[in-house]
Amino acid sequence: MKFFPIIALLLIVFSGAAQKKAASLPYFPAPGRWEQRPASSQGFDSILLSAAVQFAIAHESKNPRSMEISHEMSFGKEPYGEGIGPFKDRGEPTGLIIRHGYIVASWGEPLRVDMTHSVT
Repeated sequence: MKFFPIIALLLIVFSGAAQKKAASLPYFPAPGRWEQRPASSQGFDSILLSAAVQFAIAHESKNPRSMEISHEMSFGKEPYGEGIGPFKDRGEPTGLIIRHGYIVASWGEPLRVDMTHSVT
């Protein structure tokens, strides 16, 4: 019986810690259900964020939109550098800016499927 107050106290402490940890867990969106939030609600300056998006659009890749031509210009010089399979032309500049699991900016066609050859 003399351990009962100690056990009760430990249960209260650990219960409070578990609730605090659950409250501080980061937000993860459900698959296919990304929420959009205003940039200012996530700590962004809306004007500067808009300028960054415009910069990204204005400075897209200089490679041709034809992925077949682009491939020939880069990898076509290598031994066995010919393309295998069909090529799909690249779309408009596209991007997302996500902060804490919320979309704060998007442009182009984020749901479009484009070919990816190398990502670093």
